[in-house]
Amino acid sequence: MGRSVSESWAVVLMSLPVSIGEDSAGRVPVEGHVLVRDVESRLSRSGYLALRDLDCEVVGGMVLLRGRVPSYYLKQLAQTVVGEVQGIGGVFNMIEVG
Repeated sequence: MGRSVSESWAVVLMSLPVSIGEDSAGRVPVEGHVLVRDVESRLSRSGYLALRDLDCEVVGGMVLLRGRVPSYYLKQLAQTVVGEVQGIGGVFNMIEVG
């Protein structure tokens, strides 16, 4: 049986080194919030309305993308667009197609 999104994301997070400046509560440093803004901006400027409605989280330079798009092309495009944002170490693409 497959993992849930939360379980899969937890596996990714556990494999990341603790960021310098991360506090003991595990809160994301300010830089993570800047990356979220940059990722959301890049998705909005892509020219595809479906990409504007995607949710993203950034932890340790890794991005989790969630939401739904109408085609596999748009799923891959979202991953490519986000991966080009400076400071992103990788993309965990949990976007559903349908």
